[in-house]
Amino acid sequence: MISKRLLDFAPLLAAIVFGSWAAFVNREYGSDIAIRSGLGQAAYALFSTWIVSTTAERVFSMAGRRGRGALLSFFTAFIVMISIPLTIHYALATPEILNAILPGAIWGSGYIGSYLWVLSRSAR
Repeated sequence: MISKRLLDFAPLLAAIVFGSWAAFVNREYGSDIAIRSGLGQAAYALFSTWIVSTTAERVFSMAGRRGRGALLSFFTAFIVMISIPLTIHYALATPEILNAILPGAIWGSGYIGSYLWVLSRSAR
């Protein structure tokens, strides 16, 4: 089982990893854009765990704790997860938006699925 101490550092780790990735994929556009893109992605990654978890949990409790409710929760949380970094990177004029957010979208999808699986098991 994952320790509470490790989970406390997950948002900071996500900010470092995904912020660094966004800066890396935008490095060819200059340091100003790379830093701006990296910081924008890092800020989102820091808060995304809380935002996405809260969204998934609220929709899950309102829509039903099985089948369709879990699917609706997943898709709603996924849309929230994707719309925030898209908005941030659009506002920052990030050239490589898809490449900047793709790793977070992949890992985030796994996180949402795992989170809902834990919720559904605890609801039984």
